[in-house]
Amino acid sequence: MSFDFLKGGGSTGAGVPGADPLESLREFVVKVEYGRHHTTFNVFDGGSSHPVVRMHKPVPYDVHEYYRVFPVAEPDRVLGTVVMGRGRYPDNRFAGGASEVRFKFGGTQFAAQQPEIGQMVGHKVGVTRLTDNWLGSVAPGTALTPYHLEFKSDSGPSFTFSRRVGVTSDYKITIVDGRVSRLAVLAWTEEFNREESVDWRKSVIDTTTNPLKTFGPEFGADAERRVAALKEAKKNRKHGS
Repeated sequence: MSFDFLKGGGSTGAGVPGADPLESLREFVVKVEYGRHHTTFNVFDGGSSHPVVRMHKPVPYDVHEYYRVFPVAEPDRVLGTVVMGRGRYPDNRFAGGASEVRFKFGGTQFAAQQPEIGQMVGHKVGVTRLTDNWLGSVAPGTALTPYHLEFKSDSGPSFTFSRRVGVTSDYKITIVDGRVSRLAVLAWTEEFNREESVDWRKSVIDTTTNPLKTFGPEFGADAERRVAALKEAKKNRKHGS
């Protein structure tokens, strides 16, 4: 895979206001578009109706391929890349992303990581905490209830993440700790969206691009590539790279 597109410049560092249109955001909304030949995460600043940043790859959502993150106003400028829940800056520095899921009494705790901060653990709050049973077995991406997490590191609150009620994947994120890399949060969101969130459009894409997928990962034309990607991601996560 060629990485020539990384030479386009981009972020000067994590969590530095004004460094780029992604890292300067404090509150933003992420909306996902699915297609047979692309997957795009549109990032909106607060209540804006026009995206300021896009994360895009020219393949279906669950195919192992790098997302390219860029400003809408400067499509040739690269802010970073994301693959399998892990973000990197244009100079290939690790920005952060999804961390190991912790298990507590059989349930799950979502976690993100960032080199400068460490692990940030997501705590369920509000309706999310009430609707989950003691095993935490309620599907986190359910369309019938909102899903709200507050992420905290050892030094305090980091960011909040909410999935809105509905059958499509819309997320609201608020940065609490200014050191938090927005690219890392976007990478975590990609992992959650791919692995946990319910969206009827995913089923449509699965049916049109890989109809045998419903029978298990060992079926379908792209099965070998998908399984290899998952193994590689797990290996990288284990070694913290």
